[in-house]
Amino acid sequence: MGDNSFQSYARNFNSGPVTFAFYGNSFNHGNATIKDCCPCPRYINANSSNSILDNGSSVNRWVESGKFFRKSMLKEGNVMVMPDIKDRIPKSMEHMLVNAVAECERAPSLGEAKRCVGSVEDMIDFAVLVLGHNVVVRSTKKVNGSKQNVMIGSVKGINGGEVTTLVSCHQMLYPYLLYYCHYVPKVKVYEVDILDMESKAKINHGVAICHLNTSAWDPKHAAFLALGSSPGQIEVCHWFHENEMAWTTAD
Repeated sequence: MGDNSFQSYARNFNSGPVTFAFYGNSFNHGNATIKDCCPCPRYINANSSNSILDNGSSVNRWVESGKFFRKSMLKEGNVMVMPDIKDRIPKSMEHMLVNAVAECERAPSLGEAKRCVGSVEDMIDFAVLVLGHNVVVRSTKKVNGSKQNVMIGSVKGINGGEVTTLVSCHQMLYPYLLYYCHYVPKVKVYEVDILDMESKAKINHGVAICHLNTSAWDPKHAAFLALGSSPGQIEVCHWFHENEMAWTTAD
């Protein structure tokens, strides 16, 4: 397959080689036991400024509105803010490459199952390895409604709305097709019709996930700053963004 290093992507960009040892390869080395784990990043400063919601809970000003929400908000007729669900292009190409390489090459956390894949076939293989052969994939259909107030339409719980497991695949910003996939335990997954506030017409069909066990999450996680809580006290829900895929066992 040739050299695994990558030296230049855009014109006038060449800051040295960025190695990528596992691209296109199989399961990342490390502990692949499928147990409870927290797949969520730890990226929020604890000193960020907070404000108070009408219900008395604290919300961090620097966390995007609608990025995290409670399961109780997924009710037909409810109005909520839709976050920006579009892919985001970084300002720095070097930063993009370094982040992708670091995430794919890091050793799995205790109990974490993860893989970076460069093809749909490899993604299916990983989903089948974790969930079994009877799998189905879902994704948010469009970006309509991004950064707007929207109305929740029909809500369907996946796997009968019961607690389930999920393989979540996120497209990485990289010069080639690359997805970061990982196993997410103890979740509820929903398909949701997203409606225009005024006309009540359907403008999107989204996929939302609710993490039920947050006891191992970092107290400084953005979700707790946004929702005014702490690890293990609440479930945390969020939308699947553009080009993200949610694999579950078939209903």
